[in-house]
Amino acid sequence: MRDPRTDLAVLVEVRTHDARRRGFAGSPELTIGPEKRKKLWRACERWLAQSSWRPRATRIDVVALRYLGWFRWEIKWFPNALSQ
Repeated sequence: MRDPRTDLAVLVEVRTHDARRRGFAGSPELTIGPEKRKKLWRACERWLAQSSWRPRATRIDVVALRYLGWFRWEIKWFPNALSQ
């Protein structure tokens, strides 16, 4: 996503979780470990290297979607969740 007002590149990682399933009982945003963080930042750096756009700042947000059943979702947005 590009915001021309701030010249900020925002990359968004979307994580989902089905609350009805057994197993991991936490929120989807908790499933991003150190290795995934590294992969996301490397992907961001590669994308920017191939782009002609040079933003002043870059951040990675996380959007967590948790399915609660019967078309009900819990949605959480974490701006700048994966700071370096």
